This record gives sequence, C-alpha cells and structure tokens, in this order.
Amino acid sequence: MSSRRQRAATDRGQQTLDEAIKSRLIHEPVVGAVPRVELPDVECEAFIETHHCSRSVLISLDDARRAINRNEWSEVLTDYHIPITTATEKDGITTGRSMDEVLRILEVIQPAIHVPDVSFAYGYMDDLTIAEVADAYVEYVVELSREINDRDYDIRLMPTQKGWTTDHFEPYRRLREDYGITDYAFYCGQSIGGHAGNALHKDRREARTFITTVDPENVMLIGRMSPDELRQFEPRVTSAAGLNYWRTRCQTSSGYSYRQYRELDAEIDQALKWNHEAKQSNLRIY
Repeated sequence: MSSRRQRAATDRGQQTLDEAIKSRLIHEPVVGAVPRVELPDVECEAFIETHHCSRSVLISLDDARRAINRNEWSEVLTDYHIPITTATEKDGITTGRSMDEVLRILEVIQPAIHVPDVSFAYGYMDDLTIAEVADAYVEYVVELSREINDRDYDIRLMPTQKGWTTDHFEPYRRLREDYGITDYAFYCGQSIGGHAGNALHKDRREARTFITTVDPENVMLIGRMSPDELRQFEPRVTSAAGLNYWRTRCQTSSGYSYRQYRELDAEIDQALKWNHEAKQSNLRIY
C-alpha cells in the first residue's frame, strides 16, 4: 500500500481484512452474476446484506451518493461487497454530474470498480457525431484515470461502449493499448424504438463488433441476465449484471429467495461458460 493510500485508510479508520481482500479482488475479472440494487428497496437491500449472494454488486452512482449523504452507505453494502458503480439512472442526473462529484463518491466507496459514463441521446446524432462522442468519452476516461491515480484512490475503471460500429469503437484501442485497460462493460438495449430492430440480435452483433475491435479480456453485460440469452454471446463475456431479471426469478411472498438466487447464479455461470472454448477473432487490419 502506498503512503498516500495508507494515510487515506487511516483517515477512514484502520483498513479491515475485507477491505484488504477487496483491494486485491477489484483488479481481478468480474465473473458470473452481478445483482443490481436499486434504492429504496428494503427487501432487496436486506437480501444483499444478509446472504452475501455475490461479492460484486451493481449500484448507480446517484444511489451511492444519496446513501453517502444519509450516512447509510455501510448499511446498503457491507465491507464484504465490491461496489460496481454505474450511470444506471436518469440521463439528466448523469449529464449534470461533474468529475469532482464523481471523485468525491469514489473516495468514500473505495475499494471499488467504476463504470465511467456520460449520457448521449444517440437517436438525434449522425454517424460522424457519434464517432466524436466516442472520442470524447475515451478522453473523459483518460482524464478520470489520471485524477484517480493522482489521488491514489483504490478504484478500477471499467469503461463502457459508446456507439455500435467498428469506427465508433476504434478510439477504445487507446485505452487497451496505452493504458492497459483490459476489462469493459457493455450496456445492452442502448438502441430502442422504431430503429432498434431485434434487441437481442443487435446486442449480440454490437458486442461482437466491440470485442473484435477493442480486444478486451473480459466483458460484463449490463441489462441481460437470462441464461438462454447469455449462451448466445461471445466467449469473452464473462459476467452479467441486471436488476429486473434476478428480482423476478427470486421474488416470493416473503421476500427474495436465497435458494432461487443460488440456482439462477449457477445457471448464469454455466451459460457464460457455454462457449468458453471458442476463440474470438480480433480485427487488426481492415
């Protein structure tokens, strides 16, 4: 642990064993099912806290902020959990948040994984503008990474995709090749409405394009947890995060069922390993 991180740990109190373990685990691949918690949901929070069903838990940056402001962060996620913060929130909240605000949240919740995001309405953009958005997003990730390193925060960044074509994804190679960012998040269902077509088909095609262009080691899908659907994705998809699917599968009259969650967790794990031996192509020359 560096001297700055030691001072930060001292300021927050002596680092616990769980925090030390998390400091190591956040740099390992996220695998399997990742439940998302949405506040306020008393039953969901109690289930996550009581059963420790998953090390990694997805939570929106805004929910994390509100829990911190109420001094309830340790009640939402325990020391056991690895928070994965995302922008699974209203677009206006994401666009109105400054980088300083993001950093203040990350300082409190570390060790953690963060999916950087800025909100764009793709439906109103032409192809050139979307390419510029992808460039701007990569620059944002680079700047955020520098700020995190300067502060010596115990945070790993897991960038997400902007756009859907090879040209859109090419700027991400800089993150992979120059900054060593190997793992990424992929939001499913980004395109909706009359031009969306078959959503699963689009998600599969765009995830394949992202993987062949960027050459990530591991990809976490956000928004799809159905085992039948996960079997159809590329072998580098190693984890799946979501909210509605796991809650629907595990809901009972007395709350969420731990037994049913463990069954779902095993199904998702098996589905993600379905084509594990397959080889993913990598586009280097066009």
